Parts: sequence; structure tokens; C-alpha cells
Amino acid sequence: MKKNFLLLFLTSISISLSAQFNIKPEVDERQELLSVVFCLAGFEEYNFNGFNSYSDSAKDYFSTYKKHNAVNSTLRS
Repeated sequence: MKKNFLLLFLTSISISLSAQFNIKPEVDERQELLSVVFCLAGFEEYNFNGFNSYSDSAKDYFSTYKKHNAVNSTLRS
């Protein structure tokens, strides 16, 4: 009985450890879009100094959309 329990325990640990190494990073495009919209709208939470190169690149790339209805509607709410 102890051997069976030990075998089951070790098997479950090995399965959980192997599952940890199969992580695939993904970016939710919907969240990324909303982050850019709120950044263009000037929300303080999205304009901090933590990731300057990324946020500056996003602002430069999407600057033509600063007057878009999606950006303007965030300012009204």
C-alpha cells in the first residue's frame, strides 16, 4: 500500500513538473489594443516610465489614430 501511494505521489509530481516546462507565452491582442488606446488617450496608468522604448514606439506608430473615435470615447467616460 505504501509503495502504491509513493508511486502515485511521484508520478503526480513528475507530471506537474513536466507541465511547468510547456508554457507558451501569448499576448491577448484585445488587451494590447486597449492598452494602446488608453495610452493614446493619456491615461496615467499607461504612460509610466517603466517601458519607455515600448510605449514610445507604440505612441509613434499609432499617433495617427490619436483622434480616433475609440480614443475619444475613453475620454468621455
